[in-house]
Amino acid sequence: MKALILAAGMGKRMRPITNNTHKTLIEIDKLTIIDRIILSLIENNINNIIIVTGYLHKELTNYLYIHYQSINFTFIH
Repeated sequence: MKALILAAGMGKRMRPITNNTHKTLIEIDKLTIIDRIILSLIENNINNIIIVTGYLHKELTNYLYIHYQSINFTFIH
C-alpha cells in the first residue's frame, strides 16, 4: 500500500514560525508534524510514501532521507 502526503504549501497561517522552517518540521511536544505522520504510516505497515513538495522542499526532503532511511519515498516537486 502507498500513502500520499500533500506538503507543498507555505504555511502562511503559521507565520512567522514558517518563514524559515517547513510547516511539517515544526515540533510539537518533541516530535515534528511530519514525524507524527510518518510514524503513523509505519505503524500501519505503509512504507511507500509519495510526498508532494513545494516551499522549502530541500529542507523537508533532506530531513526525511536522514531520519527515515528504510522508507521508500517518492518526491514530486
